[in-house]
Amino acid sequence: MLREICAAMTAVPMLLLVTARAAEAAPPRIIEGVKILSGEHQFSELIVRADATLRVVESTGAPATLHVRAGRIVIESGGVIDASGAGYQGNDGNDGGEPTGSDASGKHAAQPGLQGQPGSGAGSAGTGARGVLAACGALDQAVDGGQSYLTPVEMLLPGSAGGAFVSAMPLSVPSRGGHGGGVVLLEAAEIQIDGEIWARGGDGLSVLDLGSGGGAGGAIQLRAALLSGGGVLSVRGGAGGTGTYAHGGGGAGGVVVIRTGDGMLAGLSANVEGGPSGPCTSDVGGPGVLSVEVLGACLDADRDGHPAALCGGDDCDDGDPEIAPSFPDDRCDGVDNDCDGTADQDLSATACPDNHTCEAGECVASGEGGGSGGGPAGSLAPARMELRGGCGVGTAEGSRGENHDAGTSTGVGMVMLGALICRRRIVRRSKVSYTRPGGP
Repeated sequence: MLREICAAMTAVPMLLLVTARAAEAAPPRIIEGVKILSGEHQFSELIVRADATLRVVESTGAPATLHVRAGRIVIESGGVIDASGAGYQGNDGNDGGEPTGSDASGKHAAQPGLQGQPGSGAGSAGTGARGVLAACGALDQAVDGGQSYLTPVEMLLPGSAGGAFVSAMPLSVPSRGGHGGGVVLLEAAEIQIDGEIWARGGDGLSVLDLGSGGGAGGAIQLRAALLSGGGVLSVRGGAGGTGTYAHGGGGAGGVVVIRTGDGMLAGLSANVEGGPSGPCTSDVGGPGVLSVEVLGACLDADRDGHPAALCGGDDCDDGDPEIAPSFPDDRCDGVDNDCDGTADQDLSATACPDNHTCEAGECVASGEGGGSGGGPAGSLAPARMELRGGCGVGTAEGSRGENHDAGTSTGVGMVMLGALICRRRIVRRSKVSYTRPGGP
């Protein structure tokens, strides 16, 4: 039993090094339940499970963007990426938030008049709508809606926010317009969407006799060599809030951009409609834009300098920046790191510990896996184990110069100390069974 323990301990230092190195590769991300994520991320895979929601949330008032690069992205049926209301934010008693210099925000009236004024809808890829009377008729004093962005497809901006309503009487209640939709950017060699992606504008508020303006839809962009699925992409504008006197204006629709290897939308559908002004469907925010284009240059989602094989490149795993033809296949990990079709064929001298061979991606003690170089298959463990000299564990040519943290170094040191203890105990046991020639 002691021999087996000691043999296992000699393999642990190499396991620690392999684990530390593997942790640096792009990890997979599987979304179950409700999770929050924003910013820029690199994953080997992103999978949103059925009935799961990945929410993109604004922080400290700043619009939110989720930008994911991966080898493969899957949104299962019932799964959702939701950036609704994560764009520019509404403001109580004022115009909504907007990109600087765009004049795209929904507006609030400077003077409330005798009965107050509703807020107007925000602009994005389209223009926002003006507020209307409760019976859906035109309201002469209504303020104009927000303007559309100049180049929405190129800019891919968050949606602007709707304008606040202005009451004729002081009210200590929120009056802000609906928030704009956020931005979702997905890049992968393969994207499959059977669920939904939302970057919708938020609805305006409804307070007694007045409603505020709806927020504008945000932006969704998909870049993929291969796009499939029958899901839904929605950047619709938010509805204006309802009131017994006047409804807020609807927000404009946002922008959806699809860039694929064949320039096709696959089985997906896109909703770029503007929001209604309260219940009045005759007065709505302007429609957004759907742009479907052929992917220009071949995609390189992991940015390792090698485009994806799915669009004619030579990268067999475009979700891992350490797998490409320019990388050595010197690790015992069962992975084809250099994309030549064979794994673990150019192992470095330090890929496995002494007296171990690489078997199916794992370092196996000679005699356990039937490998070559360490004795025939089925060889018995020696009756006596002896460790001679020092044992160095470091960054040889196979480690690519990574720096391992103090925790790894300490772990290796403890393992080597344990191995030395094992050596002394085994030697002592061999001496106990010694019989002097000639009898006792």
